[in-house]
Amino acid sequence: MRKFFVLLKKEIKELLTPVMVVPFALMVGVFALMGQFVDLDEIVGEEAGETFKIVWINEDAGSLSKRLFLDLEKQGFEILEIKGELPADFFEVVKFARENEALAIVKVPPKFSTNLRLMKFPKVEIYNLVKDFSIISSINSGKVDVLKSVLGDVLSALLISERLSSLNPEFLKNPINAEDHVIIGNKHAKISFNEVMIFVQSQNTVVPILLILVIIIAAQMVAVAVASEKENKTFEILLSSPVNRKSIVFAKILAAALVAFLFSGFYMVGFNFYMSGFGMDFSAGAGQGALVDLGVVIQPFGYLLIAGSLFLATLCALAIAIILGILAEDVKGVQMVTTPLIILIIIPYMITLFVDVNSLSLWAKYLIYAIPFSHPFLALTDAMTGKENLIIYGLFYQGAVFLLLIVFASKIFTSDKVLTIKLKWGKK
Repeated sequence: MRKFFVLLKKEIKELLTPVMVVPFALMVGVFALMGQFVDLDEIVGEEAGETFKIVWINEDAGSLSKRLFLDLEKQGFEILEIKGELPADFFEVVKFARENEALAIVKVPPKFSTNLRLMKFPKVEIYNLVKDFSIISSINSGKVDVLKSVLGDVLSALLISERLSSLNPEFLKNPINAEDHVIIGNKHAKISFNEVMIFVQSQNTVVPILLILVIIIAAQMVAVAVASEKENKTFEILLSSPVNRKSIVFAKILAAALVAFLFSGFYMVGFNFYMSGFGMDFSAGAGQGALVDLGVVIQPFGYLLIAGSLFLATLCALAIAIILGILAEDVKGVQMVTTPLIILIIIPYMITLFVDVNSLSLWAKYLIYAIPFSHPFLALTDAMTGKENLIIYGLFYQGAVFLLLIVFASKIFTSDKVLTIKLKWGKK
């Protein structure tokens, strides 16, 4: 056992080199800094108390346009009105709007009030002041689109109040108070399906990213380690040392798994900082009680099963990576030989992202279940719907696949093929 831990320590030291750690630390730092600098709430103005600024040009002399102006102010819009004669060059108005950080210019045409009363659908020109094509500009553009519906709602309320002064315009426009309810299985809660999906998708974001990161990082590490030892001719020295070759296999797998989980943990911390800058909240929020009633919130036992499935999937990937690393002729060939492994990880992720596996045909369903890396993706949904027994069956299957892979890798290591077997692309 002492020899095994000495070997494990040696493998971890070889993986935690400055060449590996420094670029990774820089990447995590960049994510964290981006999350701090890109404070979406502050930019959009939702929490900073800023109002939606618009430049208002009114060419109508009627009363409806004036009342529309006052009602928009009451709703919180900061309106910068241009009075008098307009500049000959319209871009002077645009310059004024940009200098005052307005998001849009609204131009009310002549005879607006008259045409409204005659139900002639008067046109209102709305100029969206686009700065660039960033996510923030897209959100601001969405706010301008909201302005269109607000204008329609305010005007319809004004017309109703003019002609039917005894009735409540809000009631006429929306005479029902609809309550959303969701039923999952035999569980029921008063919540909208959109709220449920937002929470479920937020959970479905973290686990797949963590799984893909852990597996790809770990697999690349162990494959590169084996291939570099073969290339540097140190593999023969390691195999000739008084250490059981099976211990070498386990030490490489365990070292790569520990380092990969360490790197992935730091990555998720940086990723959390990054997403928090965009206002992404991965908690259940105000609908916590309703989500608990539906059984969507994952219990501690469910998270334990998901972690077990993730760990076994990683071990399976590492066992495959060791075999692929042996097949690689040198470090340059590692990328080529590990490509099938990455594809095996991506395929179940893409399938489970868009479709329900249970809705697939029987052969397709079994094909997905046969891939050991699909089980962590499926475990998340199963834990939310109370199907822990399916996760447990998956754990047994993943464990069996890992043992078979380990037996196969150990047989290669205990034979002379470990030094002679290789793939030569395009060579005879």
